[in-house]
Amino acid sequence: QIKLRVTELQKADLRRKLESGALSAEEEDDLRRRLAALDQSSLKLQLEALGAEEAELRRQLASGRLSADEEAKLRQRLAEIGQDRMRISTEMLDAEEAEMKRRINSGLLSELEKELAHQRLAGIAQARVQLKIDALNLEEAELRRRLASGTLSPAEEEAIRARLAALEQERIKLKIEKLELEASELRRRLDCGSLSADEQELALRRLAAIGM
Repeated sequence: QIKLRVTELQKADLRRKLESGALSAEEEDDLRRRLAALDQSSLKLQLEALGAEEAELRRQLASGRLSADEEAKLRQRLAEIGQDRMRISTEMLDAEEAEMKRRINSGLLSELEKELAHQRLAGIAQARVQLKIDALNLEEAELRRRLASGTLSPAEEEAIRARLAALEQERIKLKIEKLELEASELRRRLDCGSLSADEQELALRRLAAIGM
């Protein structure tokens, strides 16, 4: 919490400097880069706090000393932590994406830096889809745990099996979306003409493997 508070104070100081208006383009760019880095640090600290809480809850689960009600509450909190982690991870990707786009539009990047920024944007898009896949995997694991517990009514078991089938369909769609994003980025790199002959060959092979 102390680290997070310090980070927030540093961000507030940078914002005040930005609002002063007495900056050159280069100085403003430097401040915005530093502010973006602090935004990422703040979100990482939040993820670390969630990780520490999750580790403690899992330690309590493994102890075997919880009542049924205590275990149910603990598992509910673990599910909430999973949702919070996805939300914060998505915020990190959104913030990084906004910063990459700002740098591209700033007019201060070299051609190489622009290309690297475009590549990172493509990576962010794929990472965002992967987060959704990870969330489905976590939900599936919890549903299968409940199925294996043997404590469900026939109606509850039927509902869980229906949800598992729906999860699989959602996962397939997301995997296809991720492959489409990868193929789009490979085509962009091929079209930009900056790849070596070997890199072009690898890109074409990957496109063929993807089937797009």
